[in-house]
Parts: sequence; C-alpha cells; structure tokens
Amino acid sequence: MLADLVAALITCVLAPQLVPAAAVATAAIVAYHRAALYRPRLAPSILDDLPRLLGNAVVAVGLVVVGAVVVGAADSTSHVVVAAMIMAVSAVGMRALTYAVLRWARRSDWTGHRTLVVGAGLIGAQLASSLLAHRDYGLRPVGFLDSDPLVRPENRPVPLLGNIDELGDVIVAHGIATVVIAFGSHPESSMVDIIRTCHLLDVDMFFVPRLFELHQTAAATDQVWGVPLIRLRRAAYGSPMWHVKRLLDVMVAGVGLLLLAPLMVGIAIA
Repeated sequence: MLADLVAALITCVLAPQLVPAAAVATAAIVAYHRAALYRPRLAPSILDDLPRLLGNAVVAVGLVVVGAVVVGAADSTSHVVVAAMIMAVSAVGMRALTYAVLRWARRSDWTGHRTLVVGAGLIGAQLASSLLAHRDYGLRPVGFLDSDPLVRPENRPVPLLGNIDELGDVIVAHGIATVVIAFGSHPESSMVDIIRTCHLLDVDMFFVPRLFELHQTAAATDQVWGVPLIRLRRAAYGSPMWHVKRLLDVMVAGVGLLLLAPLMVGIAIA
C-alpha cells in the first residue's frame, strides 16, 4: 500500500487540480483494495498486477466522473481523466520499484521468515530445495516435520526436526514464523490440530492443494517454482484490525455508559 500512497501523493502534486486528483487517488486505492492487490504475496510481479491496476483505475475514473456529474461539477471531467492517467502510471512505476527492492532485500537476507515444512515427501523436498535456491520468495526452510518421512536423510535439503506431535515445541524452539503443509505421512484428521497449533502460536500457514498438477492458478494462489501454495488466513482475532475494532468497541461502550449513567441512576431511584 505504501507504493500506492506515494503514487497518490505524486498524483496530487502533478495533477492540474487538487480536488479531482485527491478523489481519483482515493477511489483508486479503494478499488485496489477491493481487488485484493494489497494481500501479502511470495512472488509479487508488476506484470501480474498490471491488468488489475489499469482496470481498477478505469473503475475509479468512472466513479469519480459520476460523482462529479451528480454534484454539478461535470466541467472537471477532463481533470479527472488526467489525474487518473497520472495515478495509473505512478502506481505501476512505484510498485515496480517496490517489488525490485523487496526482491533484493530477500536475496540479501535483510528480510525472510524461518519456515518449517510439514511433510518430508517428494513435494516437501522439492519445495524446500526451491526455497533454498530462490531466496527472493522470502521463506527460509530450516527443517522438516514428519512422523514417517518418505525422503531418505541423504536426499533431504534440510534436516528432520521431529514428528507431527512435536509441532508446537519445534515452532517455539526454532523460532518458526511460517509453516508450509506439504504431503506427508500425517493423516487428514491431524490437519485440525496442526491448524489450531499454528493459529495459537501466531504463525503463517501455506498448504499445497491436492491434485495441484491440475490446479488452476487463481489470484489468491502463490507459486514456488511451479508448485501452488494457498495461504490459510489467520483467525480474525489474530489480525491487527480485530484489535483496532475491539478498542473502538470498548471506547464506544464506555462513552455510552457514561452518557447514560445519569439516566440509569434516575430510573433506579424512581
């Protein structure tokens, strides 16, 4: 989002009129958010973003033009179009720069997440090898977790750290920030306990979908060198917005109680 905020600032500075520029920038950022352009991704690409960036810029222009006509400012339509063109070009340029810096930071080990691969099978080994070879994904595999590993020790790119029952202890002991669930010896019934443990310990989760060879890549799907990964969203109570909402709820409830306290006291006395 920082890249788009800078693009919005550039638009407001370069556009002929400030009000249409601010309206276009605001509408574009809202449209980008609705298009899921702000979700975290392992391999962000400006080429993947380009169709949605331009398409939602057109949507933003339409909304602002309609609003201008409604409020009787139809003569500002040309300024809206100019602001939209500046916003689109700035957003593409700033995102391309941001993605390049992010890839450089990941390759230079300035940023990265210690990663545990659950499932020491062929797919798990392929994922770990790909993440080690391509560090710009930002995931740093430190080991496998599997009760009955399929891949022999000499063929494992990272060591086996324990079995499935030790998931919580391994996460804490090795400072794991991300868990990738691949195919392993664990039964499907154990997935609930794995997901609950990851949620309780506040770690990110990805899983490899079944029959991924036939899996169609969607906007919400990441890929690690051809293997699709689906991010499992955290529980609502673990997100920053939940804490903000909770704080607002407490504040509003507190103010309401203070305002209604005299009335309630009067009713109790009567």
